[in-house]
Amino acid sequence: MLSHWLFFLQLTGNTLTKGSLSKTYNDFKNGLTSTYVTSVIEPQNIQNADQLNQISVHVGDGTVSRGYLNGPLDPTKHYRVYIVGFTAINFDPATNTIDEDQSTAAVNSFSGSASTTSTFRTDRAEMSGNVQIVRSASRDAMDITFPSFKSPSGPIVAYAIIMTTDLHGNTLTKGSLSKTYNDFKNGLTRTYVTSVIEPQNIQNTDQLNQISVHVGDGTVSRGYVNGPLDPTKHYRVYIAGFTAINFDPTTNTINEDQSTATVSSFSGSASTTSTFRT
Repeated sequence: MLSHWLFFLQLTGNTLTKGSLSKTYNDFKNGLTSTYVTSVIEPQNIQNADQLNQISVHVGDGTVSRGYLNGPLDPTKHYRVYIVGFTAINFDPATNTIDEDQSTAAVNSFSGSASTTSTFRTDRAEMSGNVQIVRSASRDAMDITFPSFKSPSGPIVAYAIIMTTDLHGNTLTKGSLSKTYNDFKNGLTRTYVTSVIEPQNIQNTDQLNQISVHVGDGTVSRGYVNGPLDPTKHYRVYIAGFTAINFDPTTNTINEDQSTATVSSFSGSASTTSTFRT
């Protein structure tokens, strides 16, 4: 059970670094950090939870929670928001800020313009194991192993493996699912679908429901070529699990407007072997 909630603001990146939980608005204001905690919500002061258990926070209202000041946003900057749910939390007695080494939390990340109002819907697939990503020694191929998705929207009917050299974001843009390896090779896109895995061709599912894909093997699935990776580039991997999927009859690529999917994103150095726990 989650006992505390935390709201984080950050200007760049999409993961929290070690030490971020102790950073304050004053640290940000003084140029010591680009990431800081703006508010800690503890059980006794969750005043704005409605009947649907929705919690509301007004960032920039000047309130103080523990050792953190909820200071105003910089109107000239864009922000990423992290919402952290703690199952265990401990505070440094000297600063009254969070002691990371003695706290346990799950983190969600959201981004958008700080001057706009955005609504984020959490409809995330569950994975019952680890995602393993191993780049080949030649760096032109990659082995990806991932557990079967479970989605609250229904059973998964297909998967898509999406590669991108755009490492600045962590969400897919409109139109990405129709992009192919040839589009990437010709410089028309940085993001493309490399493989579609449909029920009839999921051949590599083991007893633990782990699915294996060899990126760069030259195979064709629907309208997509699983082409070799560029050895000089770093990649982010997206795995999309579809509860409904439709293909354009002309190109045999995914029709986004008639498909429903949940997407998970994984990144790391393209030259290392990484295991990502969801």
